[in-house]
Formats: sequence, structure tokens, C-alpha cells
Amino acid sequence: MAADNQATRERAEKAEALAKELKDAEITKAYIEKAEALPHIPGLTAEKHAPIMKALGEDHPAEFAELYSVLKAADALLEKSAAWEEFGSARAVSGGSVMNKIQKAAEALVRKDTSGLTMDEAIEKVLEEHPEWYEEYDAEETARAEAS
Repeated sequence: MAADNQATRERAEKAEALAKELKDAEITKAYIEKAEALPHIPGLTAEKHAPIMKALGEDHPAEFAELYSVLKAADALLEKSAAWEEFGSARAVSGGSVMNKIQKAAEALVRKDTSGLTMDEAIEKVLEEHPEWYEEYDAEETARAEAS
């Protein structure tokens, strides 16, 4: 009888341990999903930060909820941030600049070409045909850099 009680107790302990392990895995998965829901926060990775989030969330749920709402708001702002947009462009030129003249000549070459000439290749070809335009462009860029 004592052996039956011991065996029953051991089975119960194993079942409790398994249930605890399954619950822990489920909780861990939830925190991994929370970390993955913040893809725009620089440096935040699920592998590194989910365990930290779990520790904070399990020990201090109210504080974690507040912090997580701030992280979600920051993630949303970063997603729409101009920081991810292209700032300036070699193709964005003013109408009267030498680069505009180079660009228009290159666009004309690309339109006329049937071999698949790229814009960069066309610009290179234009500058080979008109090396003085590169010198003018370089002077414009130097003046622009000195003005700013």
C-alpha cells in the first residue's frame, strides 16, 4: 500500500512538473510574440529580449504593461518615421543645374537605346562624351558644400 502511495505521489509530481513546463512554454511563446510585434525598435530581438520581457512581465505585470505600451507606441512612430525614407538623391536635381542637363541627356540615351542601357550607364556615357559637364558639376557641388 505504501508503495502504491509512493508511485501515485511520483506520478502526480511528474504530472505537475509537466504541466508547469507546458505553462512556462506557453508564457514564453507569448513574450516572444510580444517582442516580435516590435520590429521597428532598433536592436530589439525576440531571442534576446523576450526572456527579459517575460521576467519583468511575470514579476511586475503592471509595470510591464506600462512599459510595453510605450514600446508599442515607439514602434508605431518608428514605422512611420522619416528616418527610414531616402533623404536626398543623386537623381533629385534642380532645373538649372548641370546635373539636370546630364540627367536629361542620359534619359534621352536610355529612351533611344534598345539594348537595355541603365540610367547609371547612360550617365557614364554622357560624361565620357562631355567631360566639361563633370567639371561644371564638380564646381557646383563644391559651391553648394561651401554654402552650407
